[in-house]
Amino acid sequence: MIDGEQEAVANLLRKLPRDLGFDTVPKITGQSLRDHADLVHVMVASDSGLLLGACTWLLTYSSNRGCKGVYICDLYVMEHKRGSGVGEKLLRAVGKAAQKLGWTSVPVHVATDLSPEQIRAYRIADNQTATLAEWNYDLL
Repeated sequence: MIDGEQEAVANLLRKLPRDLGFDTVPKITGQSLRDHADLVHVMVASDSGLLLGACTWLLTYSSNRGCKGVYICDLYVMEHKRGSGVGEKLLRAVGKAAQKLGWTSVPVHVATDLSPEQIRAYRIADNQTATLAEWNYDLL
């Protein structure tokens, strides 16, 4: 993402829950992307200045694998460009960017064998987990 695209990216990503059938409205703004540029990375796909898609991601560490990793926060492709390879190109670009930052590998798992019901359940769980979570202060 280049400077000046933050608000357009935020507007694009605010469409994600609606397209998935959720009532939530993400609080992401162009300013929040600028304020947290040290934490969140943004990869965009565009054509002649038209934003086609965006992917927000974080550098992380996998205790399970014992190595550095990448966490994809959001991946959104404009409806008219879905199925054209934009999402795959964004993910590949994220992998290359992470490697430039010193990550030697960026493992990606794409669940391609899910039924429509399983996909919907996954989307609900992934998008609603934070709203259902509570801290158990007694365990801390």
